[in-house]
Amino acid sequence: SHSDHGGTNVSCNGGDDGTLSITVTGGTAPLIYTWSGPDGYTGTTQTITGLKAGTYTCIVSDQNGCLLLNNPPVTLSEPTAIQISAIPSPSLFGGYNINCDGGIGSILVSASGGTGGTFTYAWSTSDGSGIVPGQKDQLALTEGSYVITVSDSNSCETEHTIPLTAPDPIT
Repeated sequence: SHSDHGGTNVSCNGGDDGTLSITVTGGTAPLIYTWSGPDGYTGTTQTITGLKAGTYTCIVSDQNGCLLLNNPPVTLSEPTAIQISAIPSPSLFGGYNINCDGGIGSILVSASGGTGGTFTYAWSTSDGSGIVPGQKDQLALTEGSYVITVSDSNSCETEHTIPLTAPDPIT
């Protein structure tokens, strides 16, 4: 008897949506499947789902106790984590990001990792203003705290919070 493996890798870093399936020919039905994998994973069906990245092995035996030999382990992969680099504008004085109260600053962003290809950028703020929706770099933001969420082509997301500070107003 021999086997063929099929499956899908994990779509997001740290995710658990991988699948594996084994198709066995030969032996006397019913076949018994004994899977093992990372973090103590065990499974007993022909197809296993909800899997993390890592190496899985399957021991297959038939009704007569015969074992499928030479069944290699299968490794599921996952993309690397999305990394965000955000550079807020520096002010000329005092370590703020905006020179004067009521002024504007910027945040320049780069992203890497994930599934590669095109990233999408979503910005939000609870106390600032000036966001241009969908734009990667924000060039006219007021003082406040900003959250950028970066998504890759598999809709894997990571977020980063960037504060923009300004000095107190002149009174």
